[in-house]
Amino acid sequence: MISEDYQRQLVEVRKRDENDGLRWGASGGRNFGATLVAFIRRRSQVISILDFGCGHGTLKMYVDEHLEASPLKDGRKLEWTEYDPGMPGKDIPPEGTFDLIVSSDVLEHVEPDQIDAALEWCTAHSKRQFHWISCSNSSKLLPDGRSVHLIQEPLEWWMKKFDWPGWDIQSYSAHWTRKREQWGKYCCIQTDKLG
Repeated sequence: MISEDYQRQLVEVRKRDENDGLRWGASGGRNFGATLVAFIRRRSQVISILDFGCGHGTLKMYVDEHLEASPLKDGRKLEWTEYDPGMPGKDIPPEGTFDLIVSSDVLEHVEPDQIDAALEWCTAHSKRQFHWISCSNSSKLLPDGRSVHLIQEPLEWWMKKFDWPGWDIQSYSAHWTRKREQWGKYCCIQTDKLG
């Protein structure tokens, strides 16, 4: 799902940002947290969750904090697993199948020649998926000079990528969001395995 050279560059970017007082991979809760909490409340089948590209784990922190303040009415306790090839200690893809695989600001960072393999892995290891994806360029650069957003495609392109046999796209949206004084285009796609 990821080349050794690119994984090394991701670790370099994370370290560079941390040396500059920034947190690479810390926007999950801010960007996608409220949407994910609402989704989990509606889906009683969701217990095990994999945060694919978890960064510093802010998506899990956001969800846990909001569910602690207002617990799920059915008493479910969520089981989180975190994976991120740029975060030592979280950089090995986990085993097993998850009720839900989520990502926030991740899939646009996947190498273009690896996106199909990454989505195939997610499809083989989940019953449903929910992804928040940037469709815009990033001013942040990799050590080799490329934008950290290796894939900059519109919602329609992503919809085709999620058109897997035996899966059904349940919802999707495209919108503009202001971040760091810039407007960026994002899309959100939720898909379920049939049967």
